[in-house]
Amino acid sequence: MINYKINQKILHRFLLGNKFIKKNMFELDNLFNKKKVKDSRDGNHIFITGLARAGSTIMLNNIFETKKLSSLTYQNMPFVMSPTISNMFLNNKESKYKERAHGDGIFINYSSPEALDEIFLKTYSDTELQEFYPDYISLLLYIQSKKRYLSKNNYNYRRLSQLIDIFPNSNFLLLARSPIHHASSLHKQHQNFIKLQKKDKFVLRYMNYLGHYEFGLNHKPWFTPQSYSDPKELNYWLEQWYLFYSNLTKKKLNNNMRYVVYEKLVDQSYIKNLFDFLKLNTDLVDFKNFNNANLKNKDFDNNLLKKSLEIYSEIKSVDNF
Repeated sequence: MINYKINQKILHRFLLGNKFIKKNMFELDNLFNKKKVKDSRDGNHIFITGLARAGSTIMLNNIFETKKLSSLTYQNMPFVMSPTISNMFLNNKESKYKERAHGDGIFINYSSPEALDEIFLKTYSDTELQEFYPDYISLLLYIQSKKRYLSKNNYNYRRLSQLIDIFPNSNFLLLARSPIHHASSLHKQHQNFIKLQKKDKFVLRYMNYLGHYEFGLNHKPWFTPQSYSDPKELNYWLEQWYLFYSNLTKKKLNNNMRYVVYEKLVDQSYIKNLFDFLKLNTDLVDFKNFNNANLKNKDFDNNLLKKSLEIYSEIKSVDNF
């Protein structure tokens, strides 16, 4: 998203900035290829979700490294709505790895998986998604010669019931992290992306194209703030953590839906149990980025922190990996 050339920026705006164009790109692709693909509804796909900064990208990368699942990658941009056209422009040469804009030690290249399916999901209504989202996944599986799809989308928490209804045999991973570290990380990234977006306006437009409003100038709260409404304040992010996970814990879990605790992903037996649940092997798994830095004293609202820690304890109590 940084240092794009002017022709790339224009192409992104044309293909991703208009809902009519986005729908037509997919629907034409689907029309021409529907007879070639298999129905994806009964597949054992994997959907990763949770509040941003819970470790979902590292989880995505490690599962993708097993080479057992299809996923959207940076190479699919900006033709993400049309998998067949996107496939025509794929460059199989490995590009150099660079640290992503977050500055968090995660390195990516054009072949790296990314949370891009929100572009598709926010284009259609819930009713339309019942029909079109399985078709979209079917196209991706067909093109990449895979049977299972892998999605990381921090906004799928609000679609869980619908996704479970569409894909009843899929696995859903709900990632959670210590509220102190999680809120601090969100606060830090908010400041980071504000600087990036002020420096390069295309970064802001790019985040809007992707439907990523987690932090930065285009940030939108997950839930209506109650006591803290200023994202500049650390307690704003802690309150969003509390509202997010207190809401999530009210949802009834089925056998295919599991919480994954960030702090436990340094335990090899925990990782093995998780990957056994996903029917994957752990030969290529490397969770070294799952660590929490030592934090200096933070000015948290003690009552809010106490309530958040109670929710976190509840999540850890039902995590059975």
